[in-house]
Amino acid sequence: MNGNISRHGITADLEAMQRVGIGGLQIFDVSDSIPQGRVEYMGAEWRELTAHAVREAGRLGMEVCLHNGPGWSASGGPWITPELAMQKVVYSSRRYKGPAVYGADLEQPAAVKDYYQDILVLAFPTPAGEIADGTGFRIADWEAKAGYTSKEPLSLDMRAVPENEIIALDRVVDLTGLRKWDVPPGEWTIVRFGHTPTGVTNRQAPEGGLGLECDKLSRTAAKFHWDHFVGKILTDAGPLSGRVLNNILIDSYEVKMQNWTPGLFEHFQRLRGYDMRSYLPC
Repeated sequence: MNGNISRHGITADLEAMQRVGIGGLQIFDVSDSIPQGRVEYMGAEWRELTAHAVREAGRLGMEVCLHNGPGWSASGGPWITPELAMQKVVYSSRRYKGPAVYGADLEQPAAVKDYYQDILVLAFPTPAGEIADGTGFRIADWEAKAGYTSKEPLSLDMRAVPENEIIALDRVVDLTGLRKWDVPPGEWTIVRFGHTPTGVTNRQAPEGGLGLECDKLSRTAAKFHWDHFVGKILTDAGPLSGRVLNNILIDSYEVKMQNWTPGLFEHFQRLRGYDMRSYLPC
């Protein structure tokens, strides 16, 4: 309860639980408006008290489950740096009326936590609806289908798309890395795509455990989070790891959506069998 912990209290709780037949426990550390106690989260005393809880559980014939991070949702902490956090696609765009010259001068899309990485730059003929009213045709619930928001159920959109609203794949031009491009005649849109953290943090975490959520689509980020929290507790538990401390819990998922991770193009090609780059404007 937000650092309000003691050796005596841990032992008293576990002995009382064992007396009434409770066979195991789950360890969380949350704030949730609880006044902050004296034990600093993940400090030396906190780690020793957590190891003490595992030892006492072993003595009493109980098993221990550890929540996989501070708070009750979901998998993050102050050790997660922006490049390892949940990522989202951001973009900036400009319309060109050709013939004209594009000079790689699109502004950088908005960054969160001062972290931004380019993905690619694409050009395509501007659909007629965009030219007419600035919006054009959009599939129903496109924000949720693109992974920016969550919505259940998603709307099934069976409308016919007007032919002049369709962007032909062979008209999508990859300008990534080009410093100059001669825009062909007609109306064109050029989009600079990048990624930045979603900025979401773990929920109801104590002050010393509050931080960015790890990238859920990245093996590297997930392992980094594990090593900097769960791995340390397993080390502290020593031979009781896997025997007394024998399971890990993710309680609930309340950290919203992400729609990017480094290497997504390669993963998509491997899993789906085609290149998604030209579809990114969707």
